[in-house]
Amino acid sequence: MQSKSIYLYLVLGLIVSLFSACGSTPAPKKVQTPEWVKLPPKDTAKSIYGLGISKTRDEALSAALNDVISKLGVKVESSFTNKQIVNGYYSKSISTSDIKADVAKIRVTNYQVEKSHRISFREYAVLVKVDNNKFFNTLKQDIEQTKKNIETKIESSSYADAITRYNSKKAISKECEVLISNSLVAYELNNSFDKNKYFNFVSSVKDNFHSEVNSLSFYVSGSKYSKSFVDVIKKQLLKNDYNVKNKYTPDSIHIKLSTNDNIETKKNIVTIKLNIKVIDAKRIIGSNSFVLKERFKSSKLNIYNSASIHFEQDVNKEGIEDILNIGIDK
Repeated sequence: MQSKSIYLYLVLGLIVSLFSACGSTPAPKKVQTPEWVKLPPKDTAKSIYGLGISKTRDEALSAALNDVISKLGVKVESSFTNKQIVNGYYSKSISTSDIKADVAKIRVTNYQVEKSHRISFREYAVLVKVDNNKFFNTLKQDIEQTKKNIETKIESSSYADAITRYNSKKAISKECEVLISNSLVAYELNNSFDKNKYFNFVSSVKDNFHSEVNSLSFYVSGSKYSKSFVDVIKKQLLKNDYNVKNKYTPDSIHIKLSTNDNIETKKNIVTIKLNIKVIDAKRIIGSNSFVLKERFKSSKLNIYNSASIHFEQDVNKEGIEDILNIGIDK
């Protein structure tokens, strides 16, 4: 009887050990890190290498391409900082952070995956090789296309009213700055690249915009009781770097305010309607109206002054261009 019990225990022990063996997960094999991960190839005059490590192969590839752009960004920043490539106007008006941000947006399309390897249980490594000449040719085409697009926008804006023209050129002026960073990268890839052609183009676009700024001026007028609203509009225009004239001239943008109210009814709540018209060369280019409600006060002037305070809060929140309805999308 005792021998049967011993035999039974042995059988049960064997069954348990078999199930334990089947249910256990084998330890992941240790992966040898390749030498090209430890010591990536050095860049040459013809090629740039990028190394990326991440949890998936696609993410590692993206990181490798970003590594290529990062290398170019460091070179461009160094040249820019030391004024070896850019000086004068550009070094004063555009910061290295602007340059780095724009360089980071450049996409690398001409590349080949040299190596791809799982280096651990949760990581992949990818090594890419970029042909400098192919990358340069693609980037040069992008630069030229960007320049043509900007020229088309400038030409189109010349037929618009003064406000739309100003806002368009303001956006174009900012947009063209990408040509500076892209031209710097192109020059790093190929020193024969005529970077000054595009630097001069950016300079001309900036000058064109500044001329537009100087030629654009506003004249704001209103009735006796709308003076407080006139002051709010003037203040906000100046805050946004617009020119404001104290006297009307034919080349001025005329902002005309008019109001009506129900004060004579002497109700507890007074309703004031503020009407705004923006006129350029006898053509209305913007208009808006607001209904303001105020508690009745002893003086009409006090009621209007109180309403102008609330109106100014709306202007601060919405922005002067939306209030005047003269935004860039007009």
